[in-house]
Amino acid sequence: MKRSIGSSITGVLDTIFPVFCVHCGDRLDVATESAALCNECLDKIHGTVRHKAFYEVEERVAGILPLGEMFYSMLYRDDTAEKEIILRGKYGDEPFLFRSLAEAFGKRLRRDGYFRDVSCVVPVPASNSKKKRRGYNQTRFIAEGLAKVLGIELIDEVLLRRDDGGGTQTARSKEKRWQAMENLFYCKSEDERLRGRRVLLVDDVLTTGATLVHAAKALFEESGVESISFYTLSVDI
Repeated sequence: MKRSIGSSITGVLDTIFPVFCVHCGDRLDVATESAALCNECLDKIHGTVRHKAFYEVEERVAGILPLGEMFYSMLYRDDTAEKEIILRGKYGDEPFLFRSLAEAFGKRLRRDGYFRDVSCVVPVPASNSKKKRRGYNQTRFIAEGLAKVLGIELIDEVLLRRDDGGGTQTARSKEKRWQAMENLFYCKSEDERLRGRRVLLVDDVLTTGATLVHAAKALFEESGVESISFYTLSVDI
């Protein structure tokens, strides 16, 4: 059977510039779903059990926000390869890892019937100070991967984030995180692209859910979305 020119070139490049799984270190082949993880590692870490943090978020928004589906794909735990992947994508100037993982996980979400009713994906925005320091908003890369695989529109720069001085949520208590998020997000009043839409709001790590919930509130109150589903690449336990 003849191979196409494209597949031949891919095979040559794979031989000259091999790529390795960021989780186990095994060499990736051209049939791998992700450019970051081998299929075996994807099977191991793709989220199938809901974590208590998600239940807490649902309780917080019950009766306040029309919540759709929620899903995550990895657990963010100390001394694990999953946490190292998140840190590399978030702080290590490797945000392409997030796009690759989102594409791979997105295929599985689509296969399992998740997020069928959403029509667009919105990344949680980063503050200007964080974007300036890192050079990118890592969450947008997740949104790009999901939008591509799910076949939905990526809408950015409608949901915005006020600059909080570049501080981090990591050292704050649960209640302090919620307080810090109040009034932090807002939407462009003249932009109508989200009105009446069913939105998939994405973030990289869910800890208390404060970021997602306050971002969602801004979308409902200021952009007139119909419903919001949540996806985070990982959940901090």
